Order: sequence, then structure tokens, then C-alpha cells
Amino acid sequence: MKKLGLDPKNIRYVLISHAHADHIGGAEMLQTRYKARVVMGGPDWDWVEKYPNRYKTMAPKRDIVATDGMKITLGGSNRDDLAHAGPYAWERCLTLSQC
Repeated sequence: MKKLGLDPKNIRYVLISHAHADHIGGAEMLQTRYKARVVMGGPDWDWVEKYPNRYKTMAPKRDIVATDGMKITLGGSNRDDLAHAGPYAWERCLTLSQC
């Protein structure tokens, strides 16, 4: 990130679409080291807590539970977190609006 001129201290939110290792990896480190808030759907938080050995060192602590229609402001843009029926019941669809 620093090579790209980005400072990880400026990360306010980590939005996780679903609790698969390839999506959740790094969230715990960002949460612990830089105090970033982690946003994930309730069933995903439950899944991470139910199977801690599956995530070992990458599991963030339960933080913000995403809900249908929830809005998070990122810079000057709103992020709408909308539930959708994906291949997994807990999967979330994130869309950017009002950019």
C-alpha cells in the first residue's frame, strides 16, 4: 500500500462480502493494527465464531453487523449494503451509489 502512496492508517472500514478465507484474510490485521472497523453480515460473523480453527489467525473480532439497506459513507460516497440471494445464504451484495 505504501508503494502506491496509500497509508493503511487511513482505512476506516473493511467491508467483507462473505466469510471465505479468500475474502476475510487480512481483516484481523487491519482491525488490530490500524483500528479499522470490520463490516460483515450477521450469519458470517456467526460462522467465523462457530469455526475458529477454519480461520485461525485471520478472524477479526465481531464488529459491525451489516443489515439490508445499511448505508456506510466512504469519503463523499454512500455504500449501500444490500442482501441478495447468492450461492450462499449469508452472501451480501455491495453497490456504490451517489458517487
